[in-house]
Amino acid sequence: THLGHSFPTRRSSDLLEANSYRLYYVRYALGEVAYGEKKYREAIKYYKESALLNKKASYMPVLLWHTAWSFKKIKDDQNYYKFLNTLQHLYPSSEQAKMAQKILENKEKHHHAKP
Repeated sequence: THLGHSFPTRRSSDLLEANSYRLYYVRYALGEVAYGEKKYREAIKYYKESALLNKKASYMPVLLWHTAWSFKKIKDDQNYYKFLNTLQHLYPSSEQAKMAQKILENKEKHHHAKP
């Protein structure tokens, strides 16, 4: 029997997808604006919200790179290195991962050079 439930048509599901796309992209864009204005704590919050909404977005390497640098700017080195490692692990072929790798390799060299 039909209980009066209407199943979403192709059109409304497209609309839902478009809306969720906007949500996570808007969060990312707001993060980029905050980052550009040197409001690093605000940028981190927006980047986190964006990443939680869509972990597969094409801009994730940039998001992780800027999240790492936002932590560096607020003197949170632990999270800075954590995000560089995550970036390198998840997107090894990205341009940002290659830059992260150089930083991490230098950290290792300096770490081992200490008496």
